[in-house]
Amino acid sequence: MEGSWGKKAGAAGPGVQGPARPTKKPASPETAQVLECLDELGLEPLQAQPFQSHDALFLPARGRDGRPFLFKFYLSCPVGLFEPGLDPEGDCRRREAAFYRFLDVVDRDRIFLNVPRLVITDQADPPRWVLLEGIPGLRTAREETPRPDWLLDAIGSIQRIPLRLTQGRRGLTLERWDPYAHREAIFKMREQVEPKVGPKAWDLLVRTLNEAREWTDSQDPVLVSGDFQEDSLLLDEDGRIYLQDFRRVGWGNPDHDFSWFWVGTTRGKEYRDQLYQRYCATMGASERARVEWAIRSTAIYRACVALSEAESPEEIAPAGELLERAILGGSYLF
Repeated sequence: MEGSWGKKAGAAGPGVQGPARPTKKPASPETAQVLECLDELGLEPLQAQPFQSHDALFLPARGRDGRPFLFKFYLSCPVGLFEPGLDPEGDCRRREAAFYRFLDVVDRDRIFLNVPRLVITDQADPPRWVLLEGIPGLRTAREETPRPDWLLDAIGSIQRIPLRLTQGRRGLTLERWDPYAHREAIFKMREQVEPKVGPKAWDLLVRTLNEAREWTDSQDPVLVSGDFQEDSLLLDEDGRIYLQDFRRVGWGNPDHDFSWFWVGTTRGKEYRDQLYQRYCATMGASERARVEWAIRSTAIYRACVALSEAESPEEIAPAGELLERAILGGSYLF
């Protein structure tokens, strides 16, 4: 990466999201486990194969009375991936189950959030699966581009739940998501990241994160999904967005979920520009600058996570490019 400074980023879509989370293709033993669980629950699968979204398999099913369900089976994922707390995978599953139970108390009628209701949770610790109410015409946000207005409403919906209501809830431990948490986590990756980017880039990324903290520290923390991205979203037959992934739910700055989605979307520059303009439509100059710093912090964090795991030049290059764009900011990133 040293020596590449000043190369202006192109306008092509794939550049901003940088390195993608490794995709694990569903193996037949996992599919067999899904079908075995459904059989034990007395449910009939509505399709032959489950589909994968994020680190889980989903299979629509129905009960003997015709009631629709959605079965979610957790796949193993690298410990700490995209998590400031770097907590064990089991904690993520416990947190999600606890958050579903929390929603059934504070938002039983789903006034705040468009989320399928929890029907039952696996009794294992950590749970291997959860059973949710069915979603008509189910498809993923990878298959259909979410409408920007509905997407931004989904981002804002979780923030409408008062953060104080999460206090003292059994099993519901929240992650922290903001530039401060990004910086703390990145310092834990220093031995893996700095040799790949060089001391100059390391110093610049630290300075950038420090400035991002100054711009965002004055904001009151809100409830955030933590990992708001295309693979975390499901759509019904009318295109309405359902949230279903709460394994990294936490508290943080109000721009976190938007920043996380904006950096990670695979839709390309035109879609990102449209989202950014709509998100910032009613903001003044200082508020827009705050959003930009939140995005830069998120991009630096995701780039560093990828760099910490990268082994080959082919893996290092896109992560290094994303890091450079985030440090430079302005037209290099936006």
